[in-house]
Amino acid sequence: MAEGLYTLQPGISKQVCQLEDELDIQIFASSSKHLTQVMPAGKEIIRIVRKVLYKVDAIKDVACEHTY
Repeated sequence: MAEGLYTLQPGISKQVCQLEDELDIQIFASSSKHLTQVMPAGKEIIRIVRKVLYKVDAIKDVACEHTY
């Protein structure tokens, strides 16, 4: 996953922890540094994030169409 995001795993883990702290929910369950499952709230968040990323791509497409 980290390679696809052009970053390192510790950075992703830190961001996930910060998001969980900010939202006061558990997104992933983990065991000794390994993710074991996506929690129900995490599944909903992932679903929403996919929609947001789709919209970001749509915005980029519009920008490309209107670039002179």
